[in-house]
Amino acid sequence: MKTSGKDSKESNRFRGIRPETEEKYRRAIEMYASTELSGCEICRICEVTESGFRCYLTKYHRELVLARYAILCSKEAVSYTHLTLPTSDLV
Repeated sequence: MKTSGKDSKESNRFRGIRPETEEKYRRAIEMYASTELSGCEICRICEVTESGFRCYLTKYHRELVLARYAILCSKEAVSYTHLTLPTSDLV
């Protein structure tokens, strides 16, 4: 009997970064890592939304955000290091 839901062994849920999402933000991430442009300027240039970029950046590239603000920590600590910056400063 085929089951569905969270108890199912087969799931259609995609885990990790979707290739189309990675491609959408690739240029913006490269600019964020290699320039001092603000997130708002990068979003305008790359034609992505600020909120989408901010979410993608903090979820999948948190180490870049910490590096930009000169916050040094181990790779293990990156995932639980809390930023207390105003939202507008993140991007």
